[in-house]
Amino acid sequence: MKLIVCDLCHDVVQLKYDLRSCACENIKGKYIDKINIEIHVKNKMKCRILGLGNDVRHGDQHSGSCWIIKFTDQTVKKLVKIKIGGKSDENK
Repeated sequence: MKLIVCDLCHDVVQLKYDLRSCACENIKGKYIDKINIEIHVKNKMKCRILGLGNDVRHGDQHSGSCWIIKFTDQTVKKLVKIKIGGKSDENK
């Protein structure tokens, strides 16, 4: 499971197949397929992507399967930087 986390509004949102965002819309994202994701960010210094293994999600308290996914990770298939008041900067 992948989560998007925003440091501006302190929101944590689970990614799904429909585009979802934090409350202030600093970060948005969705699953493209079971592994790959598309992420839209305004300020990538103030947000991150978290990965949780199924063992954590199902309550295994002795698991260490939680990690931060970098924006350059191979599972991030499309990163779109959103400029406020301007056109998007798109990196693939």
